[in-house]
Formats: sequence, structure tokens, C-alpha cells
Amino acid sequence: MRWLCLTILVVLAMSGPVVNAENPWEIHAQQPLNSNHGLVLTEVFLDAEAKAPTEITTNDSTIQWTWWRWSESTGSDWPDDDAVYRSSRLNLSSQEDLSDVITRTVHTPATVQMEGTVKVVSAEDQLRFITFHLDVTPLVNLSQETLLYVVLTEPRAVDHHLRTTTHLVREMRPEVGFSLQANNTTSMTVLLPADHLQAAGVDLENQPTGWRYSLAMMGGVEGTDVDDQVLMLVSDALPSEHQTVTGQKTWGPALLTLLASVLLTSILMGAHRREGAVPTVTGAWMSDEQTVVEIRLSAGSEAFCVNSWSVDPPWQLKGRPPTPRLKPNETTSINVRMRELHAVDCHLHIGVDVDEFGSWRQHLWMEPPDPKHETGPTSNVDE
Repeated sequence: MRWLCLTILVVLAMSGPVVNAENPWEIHAQQPLNSNHGLVLTEVFLDAEAKAPTEITTNDSTIQWTWWRWSESTGSDWPDDDAVYRSSRLNLSSQEDLSDVITRTVHTPATVQMEGTVKVVSAEDQLRFITFHLDVTPLVNLSQETLLYVVLTEPRAVDHHLRTTTHLVREMRPEVGFSLQANNTTSMTVLLPADHLQAAGVDLENQPTGWRYSLAMMGGVEGTDVDDQVLMLVSDALPSEHQTVTGQKTWGPALLTLLASVLLTSILMGAHRREGAVPTVTGAWMSDEQTVVEIRLSAGSEAFCVNSWSVDPPWQLKGRPPTPRLKPNETTSINVRMRELHAVDCHLHIGVDVDEFGSWRQHLWMEPPDPKHETGPTSNVDE
């Protein structure tokens, strides 16, 4: 039983490291990319009072990115570096330019096919970040200026001055590294690293919900003069462990727990059954013959037979004690004789074979006989 318990503990202790050795990232949540692609991308640049130039209405087919570029001048804790980059990319330099709402319809017919999985993971430092495992396939040849924008937005954002806005861009990452040739699939992994997310005020451990990701391919089709089209647009709520969990995170520990529970239950049931099956042995010195021990054998729920007798020196057995076989719950008494008396404890050992449980060894330790009173030894059991 001790070895079986140890085996269970070793299995449970090693199961985690084995999984981690195959995948160094712990997956907290994951889901496939949204198959319903957006049709319209709307980009809004807020003014210094955190007001949008016009009221924007969004729906399932419209994706909005709200940019804030005033943190340095207003002391806001909203990030503004990506907004500065984006306004420069769009050649928006004046306040008048920034007051425009930029709305673009996704290019039709489809020019890029994208499939993959979005995951919230953590590495050894336990900091959470976002990974996108993507298969990107252009359906036509794309221009050299084409970029994939990976964006994380907050549907409702509040800064520490209590300014509020919707669809605030917290983090953006432009990516290249995919083929621009038609029908050439690129498998790639894109990250929103933990340090970037922290700098942008995103804490996926303490606030795992309330975020939205977008993947937008922007560029042009080879041979055309337009290089700022939205070629592909995907957006969805970021998966959360409160909404979706991975097989590794649930089934792995659950199966291990179930296995451990079954094994532990089997061990306890077996131990209880064994306890009821093992015979008990008691003994006492005869009052009229001080070199004789009266042994009382009581069978448990299983039959057993005695196969050996021995005693520790200086005590010696006189003759060969009998080796009876007892039926379940049967009791018998046997007299075991010693050659001579000694002034030290008598350690008597009885070997037994218990049906279905194998060999056991019973130990009977008794003080030397005292003519003034009886001794009542106890019985110990070893496997």
C-alpha cells in the first residue's frame, strides 16, 4: 500500500512538468478566430477632452478603433504612442485632420484568407500575454506595403481622470513576415507581449474580461495604385478563462484527480478489507507452567494457516508448535513451550498465510513471567 500511495504522488507531481516540457506556455484561455469577418473599419481620433468628433454607431459588421494621443499633455493613463504612430501613418498632422472620422469598407472580393487560434497564455514569469497562431493565405498578389495590424481594444475605457470612451485602442502591433504571393500560405505566431500590455494598462490576470482583439490586413493589391485598403478584417472578444477553458487546463487535472480518487478509494477499500481479513494473535504465560505460553489465534474474514514459529534469543522453543488451519472467524488456542526461563522479554514470531492476501508475520512481545501476576501482551502485524 505504501508503494502504491507513493506511485500516485509521483504521478501527480510529474504530470505538470511533463505537460510543460511539451508546451512551455500555460494556456489560460483559447478559441478559434471569429469566422464572421467585419465589413467596415471606423477609426476615430479623440480630442483632448476625450470627445469623439461625431457620434459613431457600431454593429456586428462594423469595427471601431478609438485613438487617444493626448496623454503627455493631459496626464492621462491611457496609452497614446500607438495613436501617434497611427496618425502619422495616415498623414494626419493638424487638429482639423484629426477631427475626421475615417471609415473604410473591407475590400471585395476577398483578397486574404486567414484561419487560426487566439490564446491567453503565460510563461515562467507567470505574466499573461496574447498569442495568435495564424495561417495567412493571400488570394491575389499583394503590394509590398501590406501590413497586418494586431489590435487590442477596450470596449469601455475609463482613465484616472474619469474620462470615458468606447473601443479605446490599448495596444497595436504591425506585422510583416507573411507571403504576399497568391495562394501561398504562411503559418505564423504573433504576440502581444506581456511588457507591452502592462505598459498599456492591460492586466489579463486581474481583469481577464472586457477586451476585444482585431486583425486587420491593410495594404493593396499588386498592380493597383491604392495601398491603404482594408483587405481583411476579423474581430471578436478576447477569450477568457471565465468563458472558455482549454482541454489541458480542465481535462488534464480533472482526469488526474479522477484517477487519484479511484486509486485512493481502491487503496482504502483494500486496506479496510485486509484489516478485516488478517488474524489476531494474543498470548499469556500459563500460571501453573511458567515456561508455557498460551497462544490464542482468531481468524478474520478469511481463512488462514500457521506456517512457522520462531523466537528471539536467548529464548528457545521446546519442540515444534503445531501449525493449524482456521476457517473464517474461527478461534483456537495453542500452548507453545520454551526450553527455560530468562529475565528478558520474549519476542515470539508467527508466520501465517491468509487466503487471497498472502503471507504475513505476527509478532508477540511478552515480558518474562512473573509469578505474582499475569502479563497481557499485545499483538503486532507486519507485512
